[in-house]
Amino acid sequence: MSVSMDIDKGGGGGTGVALEGLEGPIYKCKQCQAHLALSQHVVSKSFLCKEGKGYLFSKVINVSLGEKEERTLLTGVYTVADVSCISCGSIIGWKYEIVQEEKDKYKEGKFILERYKVLGPAENDSDDEAKDGLHSAALLSRIIDMFQKHAKEVQKTLDANKEWMEKLESKVSDLTSEVHQLRSELQECKSTQNAVAPGHV
Repeated sequence: MSVSMDIDKGGGGGTGVALEGLEGPIYKCKQCQAHLALSQHVVSKSFLCKEGKGYLFSKVINVSLGEKEERTLLTGVYTVADVSCISCGSIIGWKYEIVQEEKDKYKEGKFILERYKVLGPAENDSDDEAKDGLHSAALLSRIIDMFQKHAKEVQKTLDANKEWMEKLESKVSDLTSEVHQLRSELQECKSTQNAVAPGHV
């Protein structure tokens, strides 16, 4: 259920911005307390942003969207638009506008709100923070494992290339020695021919 609300920024008499209000366990803008979403609209709490956790929401209110742009995130390249609070102007996350990978299509049209920029439902704040820490640690661990695995594969490729280069250098060195040997033999052959040329016998 939504209600009409107007948040005063300190000048008295409200902001002049018509804001929607929500009833129930809600997420608010940490900067100005504007209502953003209900707990029931949380799709996932397992996203990682630059500054920490991010929650994926199916629906948010009291926000405006920036220009669409391609952005490289941890899981790939997406077309996204920044999400800003219409009350205070703070950028609080982004919206997935276009998702290319089939496995990530469920994100399309949904919103990421960065956890440190929003306030969760009062009754769940402490639990959320504790769960956030566990989820963040698990996700970070998976990312580190992924990079370590990738680093090992790269090192293996570099070692193989190094071995191949050493063999190639050895072959080049052998060929160079053979060329020098052939030149020497050719010079000796020319000297012998000159020595037995007509008129010198």
